[in-house]
Amino acid sequence: MLLNQAVSKRLLELLGERKMTQYQLYMKSGVPKSTIGNIINCSYDSAKLRILHE
Repeated sequence: MLLNQAVSKRLLELLGERKMTQYQLYMKSGVPKSTIGNIINCSYDSAKLRILHE
């Protein structure tokens, strides 16, 4: 499994555990909705550590 796939899988798990939507994550984190969607859809080869931290 590639890193971007692992990050996507874990993010989806965390969203599910917390019963949160991508929109709610965007509102709480300040990370753009498009960036969250791109991470979940593995559109990036890698995600910047700053984005993951937020």
